[in-house]
Amino acid sequence: MHLSRIFLISSCLAGVGATFMPWARMGMLSVDGTQGDGWITLGLFVSAMLTAFVGDYTAAIKAPSRVVLFLLGVCAAGVAAFDIMSFSARMDSLRDNPFASAVSLGPGIYLVVLAGVGVMFFPHLGVKGPPRGAENRRE
Repeated sequence: MHLSRIFLISSCLAGVGATFMPWARMGMLSVDGTQGDGWITLGLFVSAMLTAFVGDYTAAIKAPSRVVLFLLGVCAAGVAAFDIMSFSARMDSLRDNPFASAVSLGPGIYLVVLAGVGVMFFPHLGVKGPPRGAENRRE
């Protein structure tokens, strides 16, 4: 299996696992990703993982699939980044609440962002461009 596919599958597995991890915490209580937008990211990561199994396993991922994977990674990371920003906005509005300081983001939401970035860029590993001088060569 090509190295880019191995890294892509690893990143997708990390994203799937992060979906079930805590995205927010308050003391002993936690909110997993599957209690909100995690189902969206789960679908995006599973779709990206299935794309890694299309085509020749020993070759790099083809250009159309790389574009699809880039978009899937942008969407997954974007969902988590949006949740991080909306959480921060909510915490700013609750500044006067004494219990607001006990609420924090969990590790799962950050791992989803990292896995989404991996899905965006790992498919491009080992992709070779045209050989130098190919534009001047006539066949």
